Amino acid sequence: MKKDLLVLTADADAEAIMNAIMPRYQSIGMREICFDVKRHPMHDSGLFKDGPELTRLFKNQYEYLIIILDYHGSGCNSDVQKCSQNLQARLDDVTWSSHSFSSIIVPEIEEWLWHNIESICNFFHIDGSELQKIIQVYCNQKKLGDFSLARTNHPKEFIDYLSYVKLRKNHLLPREYRMIAERASLADWQNSSSFNHLVSQLRAWFPANRGAGSAES
Repeated sequence: MKKDLLVLTADADAEAIMNAIMPRYQSIGMREICFDVKRHPMHDSGLFKDGPELTRLFKNQYEYLIIILDYHGSGCNSDVQKCSQNLQARLDDVTWSSHSFSSIIVPEIEEWLWHNIESICNFFHIDGSELQKIIQVYCNQKKLGDFSLARTNHPKEFIDYLSYVKLRKNHLLPREYRMIAERASLADWQNSSSFNHLVSQLRAWFPANRGAGSAES
């Protein structure tokens, strides 16, 4: 018997984030499903290069498929729309037509996190004022301008800098990304265009049961 959905990601961080999000079906506004999240061993560029063709192996195991990768590091030289069209056309060629969705996140999946700053503050045990001061120092050092304008263009850099300042390490672990995503408001995350498109597709495929309780945040 086929499972409902396979989510194919580009790395362990994205895998952890998706494993945190998918069980929160009420917050997404969909029904509960049976899913797996897997990651491509060659990261964003490998997933873009041969991900659609690789998914042929899973066609008899899942009803639907989602591919998620970062625009930065993907190796695609076109704009994001053309890159997404490229992926979708190749998914259609391996018989996933109408049962697949590709999401290329600009610039990377950490962009989602910054749409709910409270969950970031809670993880690092700081308040919003301290967070802004820390990141503004980094913006000034790198001449990135104002934090509120730059955070969507440099989301991973900002997370890494916070990790260095508060935790004395250069990068968060996948399980730490999962902790942030588990605490985040997915309603706020939908202010991200890429996350909103993902949620819309999930709701279309797996509509919430009628009479179910109200969605969580």
